[in-house]
Amino acid sequence: MPYQTALPNSKYINTNLGLKYLNGNKKLYNKVLKSFLIRYQFLELDKLNNEKFTSTIHTIKGLSLTLGMEKLSLLSTQLHQKKNEQSLKEFSEVLSIIISDLTKI
Repeated sequence: MPYQTALPNSKYINTNLGLKYLNGNKKLYNKVLKSFLIRYQFLELDKLNNEKFTSTIHTIKGLSLTLGMEKLSLLSTQLHQKKNEQSLKEFSEVLSIIISDLTKI
């Protein structure tokens, strides 16, 4: 039986889109998802200076879209354009759910 790569089950991760961006390579997709998890599971945006905050949000914006995290990418775009309490709260909530879902694979 061939090795099966587990994919996330999350309302905020469109695995079909993520796999499309990575040419259907499930192993690579899973590897990048795990890298995303490791990099952002303990992210504390409120402790970053403005430059690091902007850089981090910009990186998440692109990476999240590539991984099929459309809502997170949209929220990142909004937060990148205008940092405010509401957008930061919504971004943090969605990121938290995604991180939780990624820990299950």
